[in-house]
Order: sequence, then C-alpha cells, then structure tokens
Amino acid sequence: DLDLCYFASGHPYTYSDLQRYLHDCESDCQKKEYFMREVLCTSLAGNRCDVLTIGKTTETAPCVVISARVHSGETCASWMIHGLLDFLLGESPEAVRIRNMVCVKIIPMLNPDGVICGKSRFSLAGVDLNRMYSDPNPNLHPTVFHFRELLQTIPNLRFFCDFHGHSKKQNIFAYACSPSRLNRRKYSSFVYRPQTSKRAGMGQDDPINPVQKADEVDTKAQSDIPYINYPREFLEILAKSSPMFSFEHSNFRSPVGVTSSARVYLHRTRPNVLSMTLEGSLCGMNVGKYKGMHLSSDHFLQMGNHFGHALDEFLSKHLVDTSAT
Repeated sequence: DLDLCYFASGHPYTYSDLQRYLHDCESDCQKKEYFMREVLCTSLAGNRCDVLTIGKTTETAPCVVISARVHSGETCASWMIHGLLDFLLGESPEAVRIRNMVCVKIIPMLNPDGVICGKSRFSLAGVDLNRMYSDPNPNLHPTVFHFRELLQTIPNLRFFCDFHGHSKKQNIFAYACSPSRLNRRKYSSFVYRPQTSKRAGMGQDDPINPVQKADEVDTKAQSDIPYINYPREFLEILAKSSPMFSFEHSNFRSPVGVTSSARVYLHRTRPNVLSMTLEGSLCGMNVGKYKGMHLSSDHFLQMGNHFGHALDEFLSKHLVDTSAT
C-alpha cells in the first residue's frame, strides 16, 4: 500500500543511451570518413557535452547547426536527434548529398547534468539554460557559454534549429524567427536582405517582432553571406515530408520573454541565419493522420528522419555554396 508509482512524461532517453549510441557511431570505420565526435566542454558536474561534425570540414563550408535537450525533461528531442543522426550517417542519396553540400554540427545534449539528475527543465545551477544566451556565465552555464562561442565563430552559418519538447501544446510544430511581416497562413516565400540600420532585421515598427532593444550587429559582415532566408518554405517542405508536422500550429513571432533563447538570440545577432525551434509534443496529436494518438519513440525517430529529408530538399534548392570563393 505504501509503494510509490512514477509516471514518465515521455519515453526515457538517458545520458548513457546517448553515450552508447555515439560510441557505436565512432566505432564504425565507414562513418569515420564523414563523422567526428569532440568535446565541446564539460558541464558544471564534469560531464562531457559532445559536439558532432558531419560532412564537409573546411572552415568556409556552409554550416547547419542543430542542438537538443537544453531542457532535460524533453526526451522527445533526443529521439528526434537520434533519428536525424541515423539519417545523416546513412547511405541514402539525400544523406550523401547533404554531407557533400554542408558541414552539419550537432550538439545532442546541452544539459547533461539535468538529464542525469532527473531535472525537468533546469540545469544543476537551478536555471533555465535556454534563457541564458544573452549573457551566459562560463562557470555556471558552461555548455551554453561554449555553444554560444561556437555559434559566433562559424563564418558561414546558414541554418540553426533547436529541438525541444512541449508539455502543453499538442502536435509537432515549430517556432521560427521571421524578419518580415507576413501572414502565417500564406505559403509564400520571400528573400531576406539585411537592412542598412545597425538594428538590421529587428523590425522596430513591426508588432510581430517586438524585440527592439537587441544587441547591435555588424550588418556589413552579415551582408557578406548571400543567404536566401525562407523560414516558411522550409516548414512547408517539412509538413510535406512528415505527416506528424503541423505548419498550421507553427508560429513566426519572437515574444519579448524569450529574447535570451538560442533561437531569438541568434536571430538578433546573425539575422541572415534561418533560426527556429522544432517542438515535439508530450501530449500527442489532435490533427492529421495521428489525431487522438500519443507519439511513441518510433514516431519521434521518424520525425528526425523526415527533418533530414526536408533539410536536403531545402538546401538543394536554395543553398549558395561560397566555400570555393
């Protein structure tokens, strides 16, 4: 009668699960040709935070960065990253094409201490690491501090996505930073060119983007990256690739309360980079093929695979490779 019963909000994916998977990837001789595993830094408790490099390794290669598990309880983010890694390290024509086009850097677990200690959202220091990007402390928030440094040092960064899980909203959807006032229900793409103001892309007269007190950015340096930014088009492609992704539930606003999140911070400081968050629901689906169902770990693995296919289609269509210039 005194037994305790615990219910997990999502299918578990532990730090040990990740380390075993990465060890297997490292041990595959074939994958060593295009896969590299390094330590980004150690966490507050001394656990390693991995950074993975897949594909092109030249400094000027166009770069895609994916991160996950900054909120330790959002296990579906790890399953999606696992599925994406399976895709990128596979031998499909799409995966090979991505590896030949870009450098993909993946940080699969930004909050290893929180995962190990069973935290739902916070780090070992008791803070939400996804609100620390504006001013991370290297001693208290080492993983975010070093990850932010990595983002700042990639010269040809084109695409960033942070994988999350959502505990309230249903379906798989995205939060994307949009520099233009467009109706979210119009499936129209647009070309994003930096403004001449030092607050390029801040949209000072645009109520959809209320982030106005942003860090000043060097717009000349940003304009040197001839990147066509199509956030809505990428999400359209993702919706076409995956029956689990809902474009209609995605959002293109940047609320003031999340200005220190990875997605919005990067958009403020490097506005030419397509920056977004992919949210996998812990509450199941209420639209589409899987309406009325909870999503399993297999579904999230498939979602990672679908994300890879969408990334291939999007990059193949729009990427301008300047690495040879």
